Amino acid sequence: MKNELDNFKKLWDNAPSPICVREGPGHTYTYANKAYKELVGKQDFLNQPFKEVMPELAEQGFIKILDKVYATGEAYQGEEVSVDFIKDDQPQKFYLNFIYQPLTDGDGNVFGILVQLIDITKQVELRKDKEILLEELNHRVRNNLAIITGIIDMQVQDITNDECLHNFKNTRKRVGTFTNVHELIFGQNDYKNIPFHDLLQKISEQCRLYDHPNFKISVNTDDLFLNINQAIPLGLICNEMLSWFKNRVSSINEISIESELTNYPEADLIFILDRIGNDKEHLLWDNNSFEGRLINILATQVKAKVDARQVAETTTVHLRFKKADISGAGASRFL
Repeated sequence: MKNELDNFKKLWDNAPSPICVREGPGHTYTYANKAYKELVGKQDFLNQPFKEVMPELAEQGFIKILDKVYATGEAYQGEEVSVDFIKDDQPQKFYLNFIYQPLTDGDGNVFGILVQLIDITKQVELRKDKEILLEELNHRVRNNLAIITGIIDMQVQDITNDECLHNFKNTRKRVGTFTNVHELIFGQNDYKNIPFHDLLQKISEQCRLYDHPNFKISVNTDDLFLNINQAIPLGLICNEMLSWFKNRVSSINEISIESELTNYPEADLIFILDRIGNDKEHLLWDNNSFEGRLINILATQVKAKVDARQVAETTTVHLRFKKADISGAGASRFL
């Protein structure tokens, strides 16, 4: 193995990744390629133990890891590990991916450890900067939505006209849908996997809050995760769907939202209204209301199909759409 190691060292000399070999229980450096020397900012340290060459790393727990690899013969892999050491006489922070690979002789005994490093400091710092900017954006969007909501609520208090009051409350619910989507996004920092089933629960709760506390809406759906460009328009569709139903029935009616296999290849959200004492023509799906027109516009945008059926005392509306794995520009006008 040691003879083979000498051959590998020639190949590693100009490798772009930092590589070194430490041998013996004291982890003495016996090899380091050019990239490793550049990373640590040192040149002449061969035949010296690790704890003397890099004492600051020894204090950060790396000696214990090396000792365990040497004693057990089991490799150790670190991912995005924060490392502080002195380089060019200055303390610096690095983020590294690395592996400690035990080296064995012909009898299977560990005699050293091969260390391979990948410096990912720039990538991690860029990501952290992006996270800070996104968090700032989060606060700004949240504050702006809260201001808009507050203005609407103040206006509602001064409105006496029933039709105007109705329109303002519907606008308030639409802003609430944006707020709910925003909270779900930044709650998990994932634009491609927004838990739409949670959004449906929030939308149904806000409909009860702003329409009638006794209004019955039951949500029984499978887990469904959507990207942001589907979640926003589909969330607005569901909000308008509930409003459309609510405006045509009394609070004693019950609306339920159910779902069938909601992942691949096609999702199917089902809105079911148990109709009590209402005329058929007021429950059929059409473009004669603002909600109906908005739903059809949004449905076209995300290529969803809206199919309404009425049997006896029950009206059922199916909202079918294909789940997109990759975000597109489908909801750009709402972002």
